[in-house]
Amino acid sequence: MMIKRSIYPELKKHLQEKEISLITGPRQAGKTTLMNILAKDILEANEDSIYLNLDKEKDFEIFKSQENLINYLKLHLGTAKRSYVFIDEIQRKENAGLFLKGLYDGDLPYKFIISGSGSVELKEKVSEGLAGRKKTFRLRTLSFKEFVDHKTDYKFSSNLDDYFASSAYSDLLLNEYLQFGGYPKLVLKEKALDKRDVLESIFESYVDKDLKDLLKLKSTEEVASLLTFLSTRIGKLTATSEISNRINLSYDTVKQYLYYLRKTFQIESLQPFSRNPESEIVKTSTYYFLDMGMRNFVFNRLSHYDPIVSGSMLFQNFVYLLLSDDPLVSKVNFWRTKEQAEVDFVVNIGSILIPVEVKFSKIGNNFSVGKSVHSYIKKYSPKKFLIVNLNALEEIKIKNTIVKFIPFHHLVNKSIIDV
Repeated sequence: MMIKRSIYPELKKHLQEKEISLITGPRQAGKTTLMNILAKDILEANEDSIYLNLDKEKDFEIFKSQENLINYLKLHLGTAKRSYVFIDEIQRKENAGLFLKGLYDGDLPYKFIISGSGSVELKEKVSEGLAGRKKTFRLRTLSFKEFVDHKTDYKFSSNLDDYFASSAYSDLLLNEYLQFGGYPKLVLKEKALDKRDVLESIFESYVDKDLKDLLKLKSTEEVASLLTFLSTRIGKLTATSEISNRINLSYDTVKQYLYYLRKTFQIESLQPFSRNPESEIVKTSTYYFLDMGMRNFVFNRLSHYDPIVSGSMLFQNFVYLLLSDDPLVSKVNFWRTKEQAEVDFVVNIGSILIPVEVKFSKIGNNFSVGKSVHSYIKKYSPKKFLIVNLNALEEIKIKNTIVKFIPFHHLVNKSIIDV
């Protein structure tokens, strides 16, 4: 069964707009598949389209100049009616942003849908050149909801809470996602060894095609060492200087590598939330991976995954992904004080701040909270404080704050502001 992607309805709707539809995301996240599905829908609607891939030499030649491409499109699509032009791997084109800007401003009868792997060229130069002329659709690897919906044949799409509350199989799904992540090609494989092979292929392609070219590297060992180090530090305070010392790279080199890892959709860095710099951490970052399987691959744990050893760290990373997938969330921070009090996440929804603590455990009847929760409540008096865990649903009150224990799956179908 085809895997349904949550951004597809909005992307399809955007076909009616003149703006360029720009699909970004990591290598092998499913961008080409999404474009092929769109092209199929266009064909079924008796409209014309053409697909070009700049990874193919014969297609790349068509992009020698704007005039050359326009003549090609006129020959194959004509100019009598509106038609659709799909361009894959656009980051291969030098000065792609300016190239596309000229096409857009030429008022041609073509709607452009473009995509490319998460390179800096795509993320910055293309986006800057198309300011006001494009809408960006960010495609990650499968979200947990997309993963579960596919695994359950979309039978429980609207009531996943009930499914997780009643199905023993749901624990297996969580463990599979924590271990292997959400690359679509991998999810379609049944055997663990096949899944590992897919991840190895994706990792090698990413390192060789994205990082090696972008960073002009002779060897990728240094970047691999950095990724491996970060895989052991999920959610922990990690200063650039500390990384430099631990993996024996210069400060500037580490800083550059971190920048490219973020821009190519492998990691994200969270900044501290603080309103009192004298007592709170204000500079040091924490890091999370954007795919669980990739984290486990670089940590070399897929062949001997142990949820007891890695579970807490991975579950925290997993909850971060659930929070960052929430369309209402504008930013996610963390909170640390110099006296070691800490809250895993501080979620921003407009002017509303919701602190979130993560517990990788099945909670019984003990709904007590730690000193850090009391410390945050004392300082900031939030209306709501969430404790995300494996199973418990309960509310307690501390001063004027409602502390809600919620099972993780409540964040899958609902916004954090509604749980």
